[in-house]
Amino acid sequence: MRIGARVTRWLVLTALVVGVTACSEPTVEVNTTAVLVTLKEGQAFFWRAGSQESIPLVGTVEVDWDDRILTTSDQGATLQLSDDSLIHLDPSSRLTLRRSSSADRRPSFRLTAGKVRITAQSTDFMVETYREVPLSLRIELINMFLEPRGTPSDFTVMFDEDDSAKARVDSGVVDVHTAEGQGTLKAAWRAELVPGQPLLIIPPITPTSTASRTPTASSTPTATHTFTTTPTRTRVPTRPPTATDTPIPAPPPNTPGDSGPKPTNPPAPQPTTPPTNPLPPTSTSEPPTPEPRPTATQ
Repeated sequence: MRIGARVTRWLVLTALVVGVTACSEPTVEVNTTAVLVTLKEGQAFFWRAGSQESIPLVGTVEVDWDDRILTTSDQGATLQLSDDSLIHLDPSSRLTLRRSSSADRRPSFRLTAGKVRITAQSTDFMVETYREVPLSLRIELINMFLEPRGTPSDFTVMFDEDDSAKARVDSGVVDVHTAEGQGTLKAAWRAELVPGQPLLIIPPITPTSTASRTPTASSTPTATHTFTTTPTRTRVPTRPPTATDTPIPAPPPNTPGDSGPKPTNPPAPQPTTPPTNPLPPTSTSEPPTPEPRPTATQ
């Protein structure tokens, strides 16, 4: 009974292992020294490690460690891995197949020039940037690793004109790390590695800044309305239409023979005719009679 129970238990475990293996997602086929790569569209060239010249990449090839795949300046290419992941190379791009580390057997597609767009269907490989940049009498290493975590994951990796490496995630989740920092990129997140600076993680722009501009624009008619009505209120009480604007002269003092109140506003003086030359006055009185002179007596 015990032997039969053990056999039954072994058969059940074997069936479970086979079932799990059959239902597992496809993985990148990695032999001891090669990765299978298929050219889907475009044109690319294949350069074996140690070779002096490149050959056109046609169909499916086995890419060994330190082998290179490159595109010309006038045409890009799309490569497919065994797990259906896609690598889109822009013109003038270069990839080198590298081993991630001695403890990690996953292949790493090292970008040394140009731009690649990755559509990852598994987490069995990674993409890295690598460039040696002279800076202040020393060599600065631009080495940034990107590992897809959520599948599928769409992300872009590129070198800029100033030798900085940039990455942007369009969908999925991608881990990013350098020798001095690490982080996780989700959709619309970016990473940037500039020579002489630490790894920079850039979150997406939130819509808060866009919404804050709307109240600012609506404040314009409010300010116009206040400016129009304020002078109207302050101007009305300053000039009331009263009769005190023109002062009234005080009446002259009362003279004898005056009767009744004088008019408040005397009539305006009439113009007078200038006087002419007067005639000499005529006297109507008789001249005085001269006194009689005394006469001599005889």
